[in-house]
Amino acid sequence: MQSKENKRDLIIDAALHVFGEEGYDRATIQAIAKRAGVGKGTTYEYFSSKEELFFETIQSGVSYLMTELEKVLSIEGSIYEQIERLHYRHLELFKSQKQLHKVMMNDLGKIPKDIKYWFLEQEQRLVTMIESVLKKGNESGDIDCANPYLTAYMIMTGLRVVFVYKPKDNEQLEDVIEEQLRQLWNGINTSSTK
Repeated sequence: MQSKENKRDLIIDAALHVFGEEGYDRATIQAIAKRAGVGKGTTYEYFSSKEELFFETIQSGVSYLMTELEKVLSIEGSIYEQIERLHYRHLELFKSQKQLHKVMMNDLGKIPKDIKYWFLEQEQRLVTMIESVLKKGNESGDIDCANPYLTAYMIMTGLRVVFVYKPKDNEQLEDVIEEQLRQLWNGINTSSTK
């Protein structure tokens, strides 16, 4: 017999796939329940509405992403290594969390205000961590960053490149990130890049 927590996780995972494939408007609780292997009534035991399930699905996915990014940012190393790890882990997550990406891109207008504010708070938390890394780099003399807070926002915004950049010819996203990092480090005047 499955535990309550396991059933809840199964429903959220199924919802992520159904919302990703069908979009919010066409997705149904019935389809989500079927994909999760539970009854429609069971789904309503955990979530009172499709909107609540949508909120929980996005919140669960984004929480996972932010936790993963915070983990790699907290690993010691040079400033360059920390920011590089952040970008490459973000790319790995982009590639592995395709359904969440679809939901976020396709149903952006459907995301309730509460979760938009919550999402902004999560981004702000990551910006604060990046700023802290940059301040340490200033203190150690590894970088000369006049405004670590602004630069942290620029780095955070730069992570979104993987969502919107359209690679040309045989260009790979890894190459794009490498060039993005090179330009970032040249722009904030690092004393060494590695």
